[in-house]
Amino acid sequence: MTFVILSGYPSFAQETGESTEQLAPESVQKPNLKDLQATIRAAQPGDELNAAIAAVRAMADQQDPSAMQLMGDLYRDGKVVPKDLAKAVDLYTKALEKGKATAATKLGDLYRQGQAVGLDAAKAPGFYEQGIQAGDAGAKAGMARLYAEGVVVTRDIPKAVSLYEDVIAGGGAWAASPLAALYLKGPEVGLDPTRAVAYYEQAVEAGDAGAMIALAGIYRDGKLVPADIPRAVDLYAMALDKGKTAAAAKLGDLYRQGEAIGLDPAKTIGFYEQGVQSGDAVAKTGLAGLYAEGSIVPRDIPKAIALYEDVLAGGNTGGASSLAALYLKGEELGLDPGKAVGYYEQAIAAGDGGAMMALATLYRDGTVVPRDVPKAVELYTKAFASGKITAAARLGDLHRQGQSVGLDPAKAVGFYEEGIKAGDAGAKAGMAGVLADGVLVPRDVPKAVALYEDVLAGGNVGAASSLAALYLKGKEVGLAPEKAVGYYEQAVAAGDAGAMVALAKIYREGTIIPKNVAKAADLYQQAYDTGREGALASAVSALLSGTAAQKKQAHELIAKGLSEDAPGMASAKANAVLNGVGVPKDPRRAIEILKAASAAGDAGAASALIQLYAQGKGKDITKNLVQARATLASVGSQIPDEQRANEELFLEGASASSIGQYAAFLEKIRDMQPNGKAGLVGRLAGANGNTYVYIVQSELKDAGAYAGKLNGVLTGATIRAFNQFCSARNAAELCRTGPLSWSARGVFLSFIREAKS
Repeated sequence: MTFVILSGYPSFAQETGESTEQLAPESVQKPNLKDLQATIRAAQPGDELNAAIAAVRAMADQQDPSAMQLMGDLYRDGKVVPKDLAKAVDLYTKALEKGKATAATKLGDLYRQGQAVGLDAAKAPGFYEQGIQAGDAGAKAGMARLYAEGVVVTRDIPKAVSLYEDVIAGGGAWAASPLAALYLKGPEVGLDPTRAVAYYEQAVEAGDAGAMIALAGIYRDGKLVPADIPRAVDLYAMALDKGKTAAAAKLGDLYRQGEAIGLDPAKTIGFYEQGVQSGDAVAKTGLAGLYAEGSIVPRDIPKAIALYEDVLAGGNTGGASSLAALYLKGEELGLDPGKAVGYYEQAIAAGDGGAMMALATLYRDGTVVPRDVPKAVELYTKAFASGKITAAARLGDLHRQGQSVGLDPAKAVGFYEEGIKAGDAGAKAGMAGVLADGVLVPRDVPKAVALYEDVLAGGNVGAASSLAALYLKGKEVGLAPEKAVGYYEQAVAAGDAGAMVALAKIYREGTIIPKNVAKAADLYQQAYDTGREGALASAVSALLSGTAAQKKQAHELIAKGLSEDAPGMASAKANAVLNGVGVPKDPRRAIEILKAASAAGDAGAASALIQLYAQGKGKDITKNLVQARATLASVGSQIPDEQRANEELFLEGASASSIGQYAAFLEKIRDMQPNGKAGLVGRLAGANGNTYVYIVQSELKDAGAYAGKLNGVLTGATIRAFNQFCSARNAAELCRTGPLSWSARGVFLSFIREAKS
């Protein structure tokens, strides 16, 4: 079909071949291809766009090589005409035959995609070489990329760098950005990653908006160069001015950090909204996060959900994980946490490794969904395969639990080693724990210490507490226990509430360093302020054992704790009143305090009241197991099911009176989680010494430290074995007053907590 162009674009009739009056040949004007291209790029539906496409097609039919190439672009991109790669290849080939050298690059770019677009990738280098011979900069850059990737041709980084440099030297500053990205790969390709900065700067000067965003990220993260937030903000703003709408979300993310990086968080929403207006999914996700948090803007969960759902509806599954995490908050936000699973599964279907980790953890812990360890293992394994290196440590931790979760503990070592190869700190810490335990592998304390130290050197202070706990074992592992204090202090400085509690206990007991009640109380209060709610009761307990002034301080803390609904406060007050510590002694009033708190749903007070009746208190309160059971019956509906079951188990142990009953009770608690088991056993020491002694005998026998009879009687053989056990743990002084003393109890219960279920 032949078109005659009448002072512009062809009419609909001309395009369809209908008869029209023709002007004289001298009146025909050839359309400007650049103008047509600008119209098409604007892509505003209507007659003008249709006419521009028709004009380009007509010029291509008339063998205009530039028009052929442009028409090939349109078929390749499929935005204003149906996508048709076969037509694109045909048009590029014809344009190349007509001498359009840049068409060789276009063909190289298409063929490089290979089977994904139904083409032979092996042909890409030939087209690029053809373009290079004609001096085309795009062909040089394309060939440079092939050498950098090393897939279609053998990787040759020097050649790739040389080609990019050649393009830049010829005035193609746009090549500075891909060259910078190549340098960013660093040791992987044998290049210095810091040189990427200069190339990005070069590209930025040339107005490359993509380079602006990349360089902003470098200054934001502060890994290759010192962090420079103002510079990052300037670069993101420049990119946004250049039309890179993705920069709006980047700015929103930065401003959201607020004063911590010297920015005004109030500006966050403006940047996110700017991105949302342009349809940016990341900006929608960021704004959804703001509405979900409710700190910078008033919390609005429906708006947050709507934004996340909008992102999902647009085909971006990145919001699925965020939406799942929001639903997980459940009742706090008036949402059904069970819905989180579906969103995580949606994200997993899209290959989201983070979602695999999150859902695996739900199945591992049995929250929201029934516990399913095999499913957790499957998801952690997929996550590791997707590049989530922390999944190896999770797999190691799970397998380390062994038969209690139906797994082979011997496999834990392999998972930890895989994580270590990937450089994961969690895997190093896990392996250090295995080496320190000496159960799955021969004990190697020096290697364990070295791994923990390596984790610390990498900036992960989480290992400080584990290393402190190892040193605390002292002679048992050939270490100086007093060095534990320094590691705990390191963890405390990093805000580790668990370390605060552990160090407070050391100061409270005064075994490896001088006793310091004030320091212990301060650390417990720090832990409470950090979110460890039960630590305030520990602070009260420590102060009640101190001076008159400290006892007064304890009662002030009790008042504070009661006003803040801190757990354990009613029990602490009742204990002080029961024993007359800092206040007049009044056992009846103590009982009333516990009864009132239990009736109000205070599970700790209910447990304390049951304990008090089960063991008695000299002449003040008579031991009465019937009353203990009646108390449990009366408050049972006020306490959690798990605690109610635990209290029933405690009363069974407190009532046991024969070897058969002791053995039956021990069998029931054998597979309990270590912390829960230690708590229950500790309570029994006061309620039924025989049951407690039977458990001591059994545990020591299992550890190879006792060879006598299991009878629940505190025989000389039992005492000798217990003393030897304490000496091996560098705790002989604590056990000097006998296995049933408070200090000796603590040594034994720590042993139980260390056991692997």
